[in-house]
Amino acid sequence: MIFSKKISYFLTTLVFILLLFSSCVSKRMYKKGLTLEKANMPIEAAEYYRISLIKNSKNVDARIALKRTGQLVLNDYLNTFYELYKKQENERAVDKYEQLVQYHKHLIGLGVRLNFDDKSKSYYEEVKDAFISESYQRGIKELDDENFAKAASILSKIYRLNPKYREVKEKRRVAIYEPIFRNGQQLLMEGAPRNAYYTFNKILKETGDYKDSKILKEEALEQATITMVVTPCTHVGAMGRDAGSIRPMVTDYIQRKKLPFFKVKLDPKEAFFHLDMSEYVKYVHGIGANTILKIRLLDVYYGESDLERTYKCAYTKTYEKYKDENGEEKKRAIYHKHYYREYRASSVFRYGYQYSLISTTTGEVLHTDSRKATMKDRIIFARYKGDYRHLIPGYFEDKNKDTDSDSVSDNDYAIKKLRVLFNQRDQLVPVQEMRKKAIQDISQRIANGVCEYNGDKQVVLEN
Repeated sequence: MIFSKKISYFLTTLVFILLLFSSCVSKRMYKKGLTLEKANMPIEAAEYYRISLIKNSKNVDARIALKRTGQLVLNDYLNTFYELYKKQENERAVDKYEQLVQYHKHLIGLGVRLNFDDKSKSYYEEVKDAFISESYQRGIKELDDENFAKAASILSKIYRLNPKYREVKEKRRVAIYEPIFRNGQQLLMEGAPRNAYYTFNKILKETGDYKDSKILKEEALEQATITMVVTPCTHVGAMGRDAGSIRPMVTDYIQRKKLPFFKVKLDPKEAFFHLDMSEYVKYVHGIGANTILKIRLLDVYYGESDLERTYKCAYTKTYEKYKDENGEEKKRAIYHKHYYREYRASSVFRYGYQYSLISTTTGEVLHTDSRKATMKDRIIFARYKGDYRHLIPGYFEDKNKDTDSDSVSDNDYAIKKLRVLFNQRDQLVPVQEMRKKAIQDISQRIANGVCEYNGDKQVVLEN
C-alpha cells in the first residue's frame, strides 16, 4: 500500500512537471509569434501560435492569435491555388489544395475555426479531373515502356485521388508487383529458391494473388526444402553415453523453430547407421531425404585437480585492563595467533564438435562448421575448528614467537573478505552438470547453424 502511494505521488508530480514545462514552452512560443506579427510577418507568426496552442490548449491568447493569423495562412494557400489553376499547372494546384485542406482540418482539431471558401472545391474538382486524365495516359505509357517505378508513382497518386478511375487499380497493381514477380522468377531460375519463396510470399501477402505467384511460391518451397536425417553422435571420452541425447536434442531444436525450409526424418532404421558413408547416402536418399546432418564430437575431455590444502595465518582478539602512567584504568587489545585451512581445487571440461550437411543427391558437403569450447570451475574455501567469525586476517612467521614481520589487518574490509571464504561452496560443479551444459550448447549451436544455412546462389537482380 505504501509503495503504491509512492508511485501515485511520483506520477502525479511527474504530470505536474510536464504540464508546467508545456505551459512555459507555450508562453515562449506565443511571445515569439507576437514578435513576428508585430514585425509584419503574420504567416510566420501563425506557426509559433500553432505550436503554442499544441503545447497548451488552454492558452486563450494563442488561440485568438492563431485564428487571426491562421486565416491569413489559409488565404495565402487559396490565392496560390487560384494562381496555379489559372496557369493550368494542374498537379501543383492539386497538391496546394490538399495542403490547405489539411491545414484547415488541423486547426479545427485545435479548436480554431477559419472561414473557408467553399467555391474553391468546384475549381479543385475541375483541376483534379484534368490532372488525373493527363497523368493516366502518362502512367500507362511508362507502364508500357516497363518503367515500373515511374508508372507506380503516377498511378498511385491517381489511385489515391480517385480509386475508381478507369483501370487505375489494376494498372497500379501491375506497376508495383510486376518487377517483384519477375525478380522472383529470376531467383527461382538461377538457383535461389529460398529468396524466391520470400518474394512470392510478399506478393501474396500484400495483394492476395498475382499471376502464378501461389504456384511459384510452392515450387520455390519444394526446391528450398531440406529434408534431413540426423546421424547419432559417437560416444567420445567424458561425454559418455549422454552423447546419444545430442541427436534428438538437435532434431527438437530445429523442429521448434518451425521454419518452412527444414524437415527432419525421425525414424530411419538404426541398423543402417553402421554402413559406410557412400552406402548410407544411398540409403537415406532412398527413404526420401535429400540431406544428411552428420555430427562428430571432437576432443572431449574432463580433468579435475586434487584438493590443495594450505595453512593460513589469522588472529583472535581479547581485551585486558591496565592502568596508564596517570593511574587511570584502560583496556587494550591482545591478539592471539591461530591457523586456519584454505582449500583450492579446479576442473576443466573441454569439448568440440563438427557438423556437416551432406547432399544425398550428389554426395557433396553443402555446409560444414566446427567449434571448440572450454568450461572451467574453481573452488576456494576455508575451514576452522573454532568460530571463524572471531578470526582477524594477518600474518606471522612463528606462532609461538613474535617477530617484526607479524601483522594484523584489523579492519572491516579485510575481516569481511576473510569471512567470505568460510561461506564458499566446497564442491566442484559435477561432471554430469558440465556434460549436460555442453550437450545443450552443442545441440543449440548445431541447430542454429543448420537453420541459418542458405543454399541460395547469389543472384544480382535488376529493377
